[in-house]
Amino acid sequence: RVREYNSSIKYARKAADAWRNSGVGNATYPGYTISCLNTVALGYHRQNMYDSAFFYYNKALALAKEAGSSVWVGIVTGNMAQIYYAQKQYNTAYPIFMNDYNTSKDSGYYDNAANSLQWAARTNLAMGNGVAALKEVREAFDLLRLWHDAGYLRNTFYTATQIFKEMGNYDSAFYYNN
Repeated sequence: RVREYNSSIKYARKAADAWRNSGVGNATYPGYTISCLNTVALGYHRQNMYDSAFFYYNKALALAKEAGSSVWVGIVTGNMAQIYYAQKQYNTAYPIFMNDYNTSKDSGYYDNAANSLQWAARTNLAMGNGVAALKEVREAFDLLRLWHDAGYLRNTFYTATQIFKEMGNYDSAFYYNN
C-alpha cells in the first residue's frame, strides 16, 4: 500500500522462505506462506511485471489448493484476474472475480468480497453491461459497510464514478468522484 514494491518483494520472499524452512510453516500455517507468495506477486503485479506476478501467483495458488484453502484460492485467482482485466481479457477475468467474490463472502471476508465485486462491476462495464455493473457496485458498498477497508472503498468509489459517467448520469459521477 505504500508502493515500495521492491522492498516488499524482497522481504515477502524472505518471509516465505522462513516459513517454508521453519518446520511448521506449510504444514501448520500454510496461509502465512501463501500470503507471503501472494504479496511477492502483488509487488510484481503493481509494477506491470505480469510474467513474474503470474509465476508467484501460481506458486501461491498451488499451495492454497494443496492446503484446501478455498478462500486463498479465491483471493489469489482474484488477483490474477486483475491482470486479465488489464490485458482486456474480460471474459476470462469476470468469472474469476465472481468466484473470488462468492468464496470471500461465504467465508465472511466482506472487504475482499466487495473489492472483487467492484472489479467484476468494472469488467461488466467494459463489456457494455452498465446495469449489471451498477447492481454489483451497489452491493460492494453494502459489503464495505460490514467490513470497512479504505483502499477497497476508494476502488469502489472509482468504479461507481466510471459507471455513472458511462451512463451519462454526471451528477452521480461527480458525487462518487468527490
